[in-house]
Amino acid sequence: MNSTALKTGTAKNRLQVIARDNTILLYINGVYQPAPIQDATLDTGNIGFLASSDKGDATNVVYSNLSVYPLA
Repeated sequence: MNSTALKTGTAKNRLQVIARDNTILLYINGVYQPAPIQDATLDTGNIGFLASSDKGDATNVVYSNLSVYPLA
């Protein structure tokens, strides 16, 4: 995903994922990403992350402070 909300280099980014029913909403650094994911087959599952670089060089990523909350 390309977004102007993504900070590059060694800057930290904050990702928020909201999964409700069959819709997944994404926020990057508090900015809504207007491409909701719709999938009626998703009702349970696991959390996973993937990071890559289009520059062909090594990508180092650190994830910290993961929190999972039920929707109210």
